Amino acid sequence: MRTEQTTIESTFEAWRHMVTEFSDPTAPITDDELTAACGLIYTLEDDALAVPPATVLDLYRKIVMALDAPEATDTTQEARLVREARAALGLPVNRT
Repeated sequence: MRTEQTTIESTFEAWRHMVTEFSDPTAPITDDELTAACGLIYTLEDDALAVPPATVLDLYRKIVMALDAPEATDTTQEARLVREARAALGLPVNRT
């Protein structure tokens, strides 16, 4: 699915759009639509992880795509890294 013109930034934006769209609890969605969306989200994550980061922001995008936002009480090194990446991209740093 990846092409030479695909960038981590464009893949991240498509991923973020899909996650936002299918995370809305008020949006009507069928099980089949959710299954298809999860498959597409996984493909976008896989595509981004296959490309070497060109910038630090690309590395942060890869971290955000691969790891869930931590709970506010999580103090592990992984949580700290994810918070740093999410903050750099202007995203909420903890799971809401």
